[in-house]
Amino acid sequence: MRIFITGAGGRIGSGVAEHLQEVGHEVVATDVAYRPELPFRLHLADLCDEQAVYPLIEGCDAVIHLGNHAHAHAVRPEQKVLTQNMAMNANVYYAALQVGIRNIVGISSVQATLGYHSSRLRRGEMRVCHHPYLPFDGNLPRNTGNNSYAMSKSFGEQMLEAMTTEYANLAAISVRLPWVEFVKRRHNWHYFKPLEPTDRRLAEGMTYITSDDVATALRAMVEQPAAGYRQYFIAQSLVVKGMTNAEVAAKYLPDLEVRGPMDGGHGLVDLSAMQRDFNWQPEHPPIEVDLAADHVSAEA
Repeated sequence: MRIFITGAGGRIGSGVAEHLQEVGHEVVATDVAYRPELPFRLHLADLCDEQAVYPLIEGCDAVIHLGNHAHAHAVRPEQKVLTQNMAMNANVYYAALQVGIRNIVGISSVQATLGYHSSRLRRGEMRVCHHPYLPFDGNLPRNTGNNSYAMSKSFGEQMLEAMTTEYANLAAISVRLPWVEFVKRRHNWHYFKPLEPTDRRLAEGMTYITSDDVATALRAMVEQPAAGYRQYFIAQSLVVKGMTNAEVAAKYLPDLEVRGPMDGGHGLVDLSAMQRDFNWQPEHPPIEVDLAADHVSAEA
């Protein structure tokens, strides 16, 4: 399969492109900055220019779109994150449809559901999670707050969903990601800070995911397209030492309706849709968070 991959010079996209190439796919990789050390050719293109997309995307069978500003403060002023991400999304998705591609996977973010304002995120001011239910899954309603990055991701999801209403044979997927780590950096400092009811980790379902597991999930999606729009939240868990997932939920998220079991080993997130549709689950294990000892360890 010939796959157009945007954002392929980034920390997530480069791993995705390399993995797909290793398993035999032909990748057409693009980004705005050159990286000569990558094991695949990287085409330089500004996705905000719609004319730059067509020569690269034509002749491809599928699209994996990661090419966006990575957070609300990636560029200044902040509104550029919203306007430029929306332009990139529109230019890639419309070009894909116009050249006949009917297999699109777009990268979204759990931030599209958090309801946080970007100014408060920057200052570290959080609020109690107000998701409607537990465990979290890909169907959590969009709730962006005044977060330019979250709004751009929400609009990207809606764009793909709307396109499937016109193109009945379009297979379109939005993938909401939590915090993404390289395998060798999984013991990150923010995993073991003391939990508070307003902790962002709770709003994200006590989750993380490795870049390697992102790559295998996206491969499964692009290799198994199904007409229509689908939405997933892929994640691995942060397990609080000495507490079950149900105990964490009862202590820190007592007002949320519990709609299903939380003993599947993936924190406060339900991965059954990924297992059902793609036979996928994360390869890398949960991380145990020992709040008392201020350290983390990978579970066996």
